Amino acid sequence: MHPDRPIARPSPFAQYPPRRAPSGAERKARMKRHLTALAGILLLAGCSSSVDLVSSDQVSKFTPGKTNETEVAGELGKPLETITEADGTKIEQYAFSGGATGGSIVPEWLGGSSASSYHMVSFVYGAGGVLKEIRGAGEVASK
Repeated sequence: MHPDRPIARPSPFAQYPPRRAPSGAERKARMKRHLTALAGILLLAGCSSSVDLVSSDQVSKFTPGKTNETEVAGELGKPLETITEADGTKIEQYAFSGGATGGSIVPEWLGGSSASSYHMVSFVYGAGGVLKEIRGAGEVASK
């Protein structure tokens, strides 16, 4: 054996025969499995991100100047969007159905409720987390 030559070793893949190309039926079956898995993943992802709509009845429970941020969050849950302005004012936004009952953004054919339209309602908090104003729920309520 010569010291400058590397030792010749067989390829670890030499034991496997070469793969044959899949037939048309095998390709279709594989594609169907992949599409089924993808559809299942998308369906589960869509269900996990459903958003409950806030109703007029829920919004009417809050009084600017008296209600604090934790009371609103306790009743309505986590807001869709939270904005903090330069002056320290905090704005939390929720999806609002405008009707007397809540609903869901998810369409009926995916198991949601029949809320025909929605928009955003904003809860504006001042210093200390006290509710200053409610915007977008019909009449604007403020302290």
